[in-house]
Amino acid sequence: GELVHQKKHGALYDILLTIAPVRDQNGEIVNYVATQRDITYRKELDRLKDIFVADVSHELRTPTTNIGLYLELLESAPAEKKSEYIQVLKEQSQLLRRLVEDILDLSRLAIGKTRKIDFEAVDLSLLIEQAVTAHTPAAQQAGLELRVELAEHINVRGDGHYLSRAIQNLIGNAIQYTPQGTVKVKDWQNSEWACLEIQDTGIGIPEEDLPHIFERFYRGREIRQSKIHGTGLGLAIVKEIVELHNGRIEVESKVGVGSVFRLYLPSWRD
Repeated sequence: GELVHQKKHGALYDILLTIAPVRDQNGEIVNYVATQRDITYRKELDRLKDIFVADVSHELRTPTTNIGLYLELLESAPAEKKSEYIQVLKEQSQLLRRLVEDILDLSRLAIGKTRKIDFEAVDLSLLIEQAVTAHTPAAQQAGLELRVELAEHINVRGDGHYLSRAIQNLIGNAIQYTPQGTVKVKDWQNSEWACLEIQDTGIGIPEEDLPHIFERFYRGREIRQSKIHGTGLGLAIVKEIVELHNGRIEVESKVGVGSVFRLYLPSWRD
């Protein structure tokens, strides 16, 4: 087989060309048969896989390097520095754990896209209520007001585990990036969509970062320079889950004012 490139309608395609001889009863070649197979999609998947592996390797290197460095420092550290170094070790080990969990989730979601998942009726309002309960201690510790306005029994068809993860990520982000003020969580439904809306009075997202926030490992420049730890995978996971459920996600944000995330899922009624 030979890989050739073909241009069609302005786009470049990768074609695997195979030529095989056709022989007669005496074994003499009398003709040739050529087949071609479009492997553009497979080549693109391989390219994306290579990029993802490189990104994962880069992101894992930072916490593992930091853990090794601070373990060495801890061995010879004066007493007054040990608690500081131990805290850094805890933070980096937690970051490493979250990275591994997020990478595994992305891998499961990729498999889910190629394998049919049996969706069932899921009470979206109940999932939101459970997520809010789980994040209430963090909001209280940060001194935030957590407002909740939920309808009763908004049902969607989907996978409860994945939907719960998406909701947890969005509420967790809102709390993490809101130094003071309010995080408001509400849901509503019409004939076409069920919607989860999360509004915060947080630091906001710069306009130049907005097109990239759902990309894997993307963290804005200001966030990277801050003391807020994150894997850069939380919103990428949300996007994958939303697409798996044939939904969509929107965001509005203004620096210093706050952000609004709206997650839309197809409505499902009895």
